[in-house]
Amino acid sequence: MAKTPNIITFLNCMVGFYSVTYTYAGNIGMASALILLAIVLDGLDGRLARREKKPSQFGVELDSLSDIVSFGVAPAFLVYIHWFGGVDPLGLLLCSILVVCGITRLARFNVTGPQDHFEGLPIPVAAGFLALASMLGRPTESLAIFFVVMLAVLMVAWSLEYPSLKTKDTGEIRVLLVVCLLTGVTTLYISENLFSFLFGVILGYISFAPLIRCVSTAKRGE
Repeated sequence: MAKTPNIITFLNCMVGFYSVTYTYAGNIGMASALILLAIVLDGLDGRLARREKKPSQFGVELDSLSDIVSFGVAPAFLVYIHWFGGVDPLGLLLCSILVVCGITRLARFNVTGPQDHFEGLPIPVAAGFLALASMLGRPTESLAIFFVVMLAVLMVAWSLEYPSLKTKDTGEIRVLLVVCLLTGVTTLYISENLFSFLFGVILGYISFAPLIRCVSTAKRGE
C-alpha cells in the first residue's frame, strides 16, 4: 500500500511526457487530454498518500518533480506549439516564464506544507485551464499572451488564498461552488460542449481569489 502513491506518481510523470510527444506530433486533443488525466492521477496519489500515517519525504519530492513535467513543461510546450505556432520568440519567453513560475509555486508548497488554503494558484489548476482552452480552440495572440501572463502571475501571488477542498470553512466552499457552477453553466450555454463547462468551472476557481480580494478591499474602503 505504501508504494501505491509512488507508482501513481510515476504514471503521472509518464502521462505528462506522453503529452509532450503528442504535442510534438501535432495531436493537440490527445496532448490536452493527457494533461487532464495527469491531474486526476495527481489527485489520486495525493489522496492515497494522506491515508498513510507518515507520508515519506521521498514521495513528497517525487510528486513535485512529476508535477514539473505534467503541469509545468507539458502545458507550456502545448501552448508554445499550439497557441504561438512554435516560432514566436515572445511566446517562447512567456512559456519559459510560465514554467519558472510553476516550479516556484511547487517549491513554495513544499516549504509551507498542506494548509486549508493555497498561497497562489495551484499549478494543476493552471495546467487544466491551458489544456481545456487548447481543446476548445486556438486563442488570438493577444488573448494567448493575456492567459499565460495571468496564470504565471497568479501562481506566484502568495497574498491570494485559494481554498483547498480540505478547508473547514464550509461557507467559503459553498460560495466557491456557486461561482464555479455559474461560470461553468455560462460557458456551457455559449459553446454547448462538456469541455467548455469544465473550462468554465476552472475559470470560476481561478477568478475566485481575486474576486474575494476585491470584495474585501471594497468593504474596508466603505
